[in-house]
Amino acid sequence: MRRNKKKLNIHTDIDSPNFFIRLIGKFIKIVELFSGKLALKLVTKLFCKPVKKRISTYQQKFYESGSNSLVSLNRYKINIWEQGKGKPVLLIHGWNNNAFNMRHIGNKLIKKGYKVIIPDLPCHGKSSGRFINQMEMGDAVQELLVYVKEKYGNFSLVTYSWGGTATLLALDQLQNKGVNLFPKNIISLALPTYSSAITDLFCKMLKLSSKLENGLLNNLSKMAMIDNRTLNEAFPLSFYKNLEQAQVLFTIIHDADDKVISIDNCEKFIEKYPNTDCLVTKGLGHLRIIKNVKVINEVVKKLSA
Repeated sequence: MRRNKKKLNIHTDIDSPNFFIRLIGKFIKIVELFSGKLALKLVTKLFCKPVKKRISTYQQKFYESGSNSLVSLNRYKINIWEQGKGKPVLLIHGWNNNAFNMRHIGNKLIKKGYKVIIPDLPCHGKSSGRFINQMEMGDAVQELLVYVKEKYGNFSLVTYSWGGTATLLALDQLQNKGVNLFPKNIISLALPTYSSAITDLFCKMLKLSSKLENGLLNNLSKMAMIDNRTLNEAFPLSFYKNLEQAQVLFTIIHDADDKVISIDNCEKFIEKYPNTDCLVTKGLGHLRIIKNVKVINEVVKKLSA
C-alpha cells in the first residue's frame, strides 16, 4: 500500500473519532472514577504525545529524494531534509505530521529555484522523542532556527497549523533573549492563534469532564510559567508585536471551512493586528490547504514579493 492506514489522532479527527479514540475516552472516564489525579496525569500525557506514525515506503521515497541530516538540537536528534538551490525557505509541519506532509509546497518551491529545508519536529517523523509540550517545542525550535540561520543564512518561513504556533513562539523567545532572528517573510497556513483553539478540540474529542478539562488547562498553564508566560501568552495572538517591530512580511492563509483550527483564529488575529496580510480560502478544510494548487501558488507569490 502507498499510504499508512488511518491511525489514532486525538487532536484532529473531530468529524469521526475512530474506535480507539472513543475507547480511550471511555477508559479515562473509568480511571477518573477511581482516581481523578491519575486520570489528569493520563490526559496531560496524551495531550503532549504526538502520534508518531510509521514511515511508509511511499514516504521513504520522498525522504530519499533529498539529502537528510540528523542534527542534535536541545535534547533531540532532529532529521532535516533539504533539496534545491537558491534562496532558502524553511518549511515547518504541523502536529502529528512530518516533513512528507509539506512535500507539495516544497516541490513547487524547488521548481521555482528555492532551496527547501524541512525538518521533522521533535517527536515526529524521523526525529527522536515521544512527549513534548508547547514550551518545550518552542525551546527546541529556537535551536533549530539558529542552526538554519547559521548554516543557510537569511531564510523565509512557511508554517502549517500547530507548527506555526510553536515556531512563532520560538521566534518570540529568541527576541526576548536578545537574538533578533526574524525571517523577512513568514507565511502561516491554518495558524492556531489562541490556546483554547487546541485544548477545546482535544477535550471535545475525548469528552472529558469539566474537572479534567480545567485540570489540563491548569497543568498547561504551569508549563507556560516555566517561560514566565501565561498560557495565552504562548500563542501568537499575544506576542505578534515582536514581529511587527521586526517589520516582517507576515501572511496568514486560512480556510473558512476548517473544522480543526476554525476560521475565528484568523479573524481574531486580524482584528487585533489589521495590518497582517490575510487570504481566506473556502472548501479546503484543515488538511487540503497544504496541497491546494492555488494556495501553493499564493505562497510562491508572497515569497517572491
